[in-house]
Amino acid sequence: MFNNNNLPLNKAQKFQVRCAKWDTKKRVSHNQAEELELLNKYRAGDEDAGWDLFTRYIDLASYIYKFPHKAQYKNNTDINIEWSSVEKEDLFQEIAYNFFKLLKQYDEQKGAIVALMKSSLHLNVYRSFFEEIVDQKFKEVEFDDNVEFVQTESTPAQYAELYKALDKLTKRQRYIIEKSCSNDWNSTEIAEELGISPSSVRSHLQKAKERLRELLEGIYTNDNSSNNLDSAKLAS
Repeated sequence: MFNNNNLPLNKAQKFQVRCAKWDTKKRVSHNQAEELELLNKYRAGDEDAGWDLFTRYIDLASYIYKFPHKAQYKNNTDINIEWSSVEKEDLFQEIAYNFFKLLKQYDEQKGAIVALMKSSLHLNVYRSFFEEIVDQKFKEVEFDDNVEFVQTESTPAQYAELYKALDKLTKRQRYIIEKSCSNDWNSTEIAEELGISPSSVRSHLQKAKERLRELLEGIYTNDNSSNNLDSAKLAS
């Protein structure tokens, strides 16, 4: 499986730039014999062979990078999202993660590699990344004013404010915060549970903490809010 930690950063950055500049109308021809040879080398431990194979799909990677919301077999949407540079980097990592995940699952008896990638890669990225971005930006679960946090005399005031702030996060952000801070799960364990990449988990966790800092501004200082979040451990 693709390991982001083993990939030289300059290669990833350069290929991301190529994806951004690639003309999506330009198609790349594929040779099953050559790609199968690279796949076998990659499975034998040759990371460069796997990277070479990935770059041969620049047309597909570029299209997904530019139009993640137009996945095959899904209703196209005209939704307009202002992507941050961090989100675009996360998207590229998600494309790479799902590409190498499909390589691991590939069965030569079921068809060519190109057929698997064209039928599954975009849809997998859509499910694991784009739907979550839409959820974050347009479907955030708002705090229900009719649901009152019950605070007793023994409940520290900062816990009450923390719970109110947590209710402003998306469901997935709250889940990752809970597993990370309360259950001490690492990013790999959470990723396996949610079916996304560890890098996406870390990105969601960072964004959740940044959102909590904003919500708790004036109650905690920015320097201490993250530490207070971790020390509280989502105590009940």
